[in-house]
Amino acid sequence: MRNNITIAALMGLVTLLIACKTNSYVANVHPHNYEVNPWLTDGVAEYDSIIAPYKASLDQEMDEVLGANLAMLYKSKPNGSLGNWMVDALYNQSYVLFTDSIDFTVLNYGGIRIPNLPEGDVTRRNIYELMPFENKVSKLNADGRIVNKLVKRIVNYGGWPISEHLLIKVSDQDTLAYLNGDVIDHNARYTFLITDYVANGGDRCDFLSEAKREDSKVLLRDVFINELMDLTTNGKLIEVSSQDRIVYE
Repeated sequence: MRNNITIAALMGLVTLLIACKTNSYVANVHPHNYEVNPWLTDGVAEYDSIIAPYKASLDQEMDEVLGANLAMLYKSKPNGSLGNWMVDALYNQSYVLFTDSIDFTVLNYGGIRIPNLPEGDVTRRNIYELMPFENKVSKLNADGRIVNKLVKRIVNYGGWPISEHLLIKVSDQDTLAYLNGDVIDHNARYTFLITDYVANGGDRCDFLSEAKREDSKVLLRDVFINELMDLTTNGKLIEVSSQDRIVYE
């Protein structure tokens, strides 16, 4: 089957844009129709033979088993086992990224790109599917006022993954956040990890620009890979706390 693709409209649009940009005009436009044959296979086999060794090498790397999962982990709001594992893994690996201690970790819900992590072997491919972006880890230090703004943003979005050290209680009267059992103090300062995307103001978190910031050079994806490899080295599987971290009262 052949498709006829006309570029007349595109040429007209380009002409209009050029005219607006340079205050010039084109006297004549000569549109043409070009035929595209999707069944054309000349040279495909040759290209496949060139790509095959690289594909085989990449597949071998991506199918490497990094660890194992006791039970399927799910992405869900306001609490989800997959998100819980991710923020806890980030917290566990924080000592590799930064020298000072971390109070809690937060990840945006939209950054989780798969609905679940299956039970059983977890491969490098699984982690790339989970986190395909080149996001890096940022450390922020902010007062409780900024932290509470972040907490309210999390609640407004229906819930984001937060590490087990943080508890958010939502009621008709108020939203309160607790760190290790203590209410977040407006005047105290807190250190937490988040993606550079959110630290840059993503997901309407522009208020985080007020925080003191330090960026790592480590991709978030590599954090999860390192966590899995550490678990495997110690003969452990992925286990996740089932405790809800965002509670509606």
